[in-house]
Amino acid sequence: MHRAATPTMVTQPTSIAVIVPAYNPPAGWSLQLLDAWKQLCAAAGQFHFRLYLVNDGSSSSVFTDELPRLQEELPAVEVTTLAINSGKGAAVRSGISQAQGDFFLLTDIDFPYTIDSMLRILHAVAALPGADIAAGNRDASYYNQVPGFRGGLSRFLRYLIRKRLRLPFDDTQCGLKALSEKGKKVFLATRTNRYLYDLELIVKAVAQKDLRVVPVPVELRSGIEMRRMSPRILLQEAGNFLNIFFFRHRL
Repeated sequence: MHRAATPTMVTQPTSIAVIVPAYNPPAGWSLQLLDAWKQLCAAAGQFHFRLYLVNDGSSSSVFTDELPRLQEELPAVEVTTLAINSGKGAAVRSGISQAQGDFFLLTDIDFPYTIDSMLRILHAVAALPGADIAAGNRDASYYNQVPGFRGGLSRFLRYLIRKRLRLPFDDTQCGLKALSEKGKKVFLATRTNRYLYDLELIVKAVAQKDLRVVPVPVELRSGIEMRRMSPRILLQEAGNFLNIFFFRHRL
């Protein structure tokens, strides 16, 4: 990982593609997204945003029922629908492959992190010299806001990343990230379809000595509710971790 020298902030207009995956979102998702979107745009400064929304084969009608409301408020939104549920990694990869912009912001449909966190991440890639990948880094306060099992699982994964993968930082799984064009190319080279796509991204990026990867402190918004992971998904992710582990140790 290469850390940037003291960055110089830029003030020229900068286009940001915001990629958001969606799978069976809760009722009211469109209003929540619109509210967060308006807050982000109001604080944007030199950033100009365009939303790329990927429906990851949702099985309920909630996504399609509320989509017209979103499109009425944001007619420029780009919507992609995958025929079957393929996983968060596959959905984000589909969105970012179509997205156009100077930089690319990855987040979740409930915009779980504060607006300040999102802008902090963007400034890390838009500064001169900027990062190619700015990855959200969650501190201890994050674990006070999430269910105990999910928090314990996250801590265990961070332990494995430190002790087994020996990456320069251990929080790869924060859903908030920003990418440069070079970072986007690394993302498109990933193959993990579910949650550990983040880990594969950072492993591949760290292996490229000409890429600059930096952790950026972020905070959750208050009132965010985290979904539970099914045992089936956890088993799949264990297999994904082993694949990434062996890739890392072949380098």
